[in-house]
Amino acid sequence: MDESLWLTEEQLAEFTGYRWRAKQQQALAEMGVAFAVNPRGRILVRHDAVGGGKPVRSKKVEPNWGAIHKGAA
Repeated sequence: MDESLWLTEEQLAEFTGYRWRAKQQQALAEMGVAFAVNPRGRILVRHDAVGGGKPVRSKKVEPNWGAIHKGAA
Protein backbone atom coordinates (compact mmCIF):
# COMPACT_ATOMS: atom_id res chain seq x y z
CA MET A 1 0.00 0.00 0.00
CA ASP A 2 1.36 3.42 -0.92
CA GLU A 3 1.34 5.34 2.37
CA SER A 4 1.63 8.69 0.57
CA LEU A 5 -1.94 8.27 -0.71
CA TRP A 6 -3.42 8.49 2.78
CA LEU A 7 -3.72 11.25 5.34
CA THR A 8 -1.47 10.67 8.32
CA GLU A 9 -3.08 10.25 11.73
CA GLU A 10 -1.94 13.79 12.55
CA GLN A 11 -3.48 15.20 9.34
CA LEU A 12 -6.70 13.29 10.01
CA ALA A 13 -6.91 14.76 13.52
CA GLU A 14 -6.28 18.26 12.13
CA PHE A 15 -8.82 17.83 9.34
CA THR A 16 -11.61 16.42 11.53
CA GLY A 17 -10.79 18.33 14.70
CA TYR A 18 -10.82 15.11 16.72
CA ARG A 19 -8.32 12.55 17.99
CA TRP A 20 -10.87 9.86 18.90
CA ARG A 21 -11.54 7.55 15.98
CA ALA A 22 -15.29 7.39 16.53
CA LYS A 23 -15.50 11.19 16.43
CA GLN A 24 -13.25 11.28 13.34
CA GLN A 25 -15.54 8.83 11.55
CA GLN A 26 -18.59 10.86 12.53
CA ALA A 27 -17.00 14.10 11.31
CA LEU A 28 -15.92 12.53 8.01
CA ALA A 29 -19.42 11.12 7.43
CA GLU A 30 -21.01 14.51 8.19
CA MET A 31 -18.62 16.21 5.74
CA GLY A 32 -19.33 13.59 3.06
CA VAL A 33 -15.70 12.51 2.88
CA ALA A 34 -15.12 8.93 1.71
CA PHE A 35 -13.09 6.83 4.12
CA ALA A 36 -12.39 3.22 5.00
CA VAL A 37 -11.28 1.49 8.17
CA ASN A 38 -8.53 -1.10 7.86
CA PRO A 39 -8.49 -4.34 9.89
CA ARG A 40 -6.34 -2.71 12.58
CA GLY A 41 -8.90 0.08 13.03
CA ARG A 42 -6.97 2.84 11.26
CA ILE A 43 -9.14 5.29 9.37
CA LEU A 44 -7.97 5.66 5.79
CA VAL A 45 -8.70 8.87 3.90
CA ARG A 46 -7.10 9.57 0.55
CA HIS A 47 -5.50 12.98 0.04
CA ASP A 48 -7.59 13.51 -3.08
CA ALA A 49 -10.79 12.84 -1.08
CA VAL A 50 -10.21 16.09 0.80
CA GLY A 51 -9.16 18.07 -2.26
CA GLY A 52 -5.45 17.80 -1.73
CA GLY A 53 -4.27 15.26 -4.24
CA LYS A 54 -0.82 14.02 -3.36
CA PRO A 55 0.97 16.05 -0.73
CA VAL A 56 3.26 18.64 -2.23
CA ARG A 57 6.42 19.80 -0.58
CA SER A 58 6.31 23.55 -0.66
CA LYS A 59 9.39 25.46 -1.65
CA LYS A 60 10.24 28.88 -0.37
CA VAL A 61 9.26 31.61 -2.78
CA GLU A 62 11.16 34.88 -2.73
CA PRO A 63 9.39 38.12 -3.60
CA ASN A 64 10.34 39.96 -6.76
CA TRP A 65 12.46 42.59 -5.01
CA GLY A 66 13.14 44.45 -8.26
CA ALA A 67 9.44 45.08 -8.82
CA ILE A 68 8.97 46.15 -5.22
CA HIS A 69 11.86 48.61 -5.26
CA LYS A 70 10.90 49.91 -8.70
CA GLY A 71 7.34 50.66 -7.52
CA ALA A 72 8.64 52.54 -4.46
CA ALA A 73 10.66 55.02 -6.52
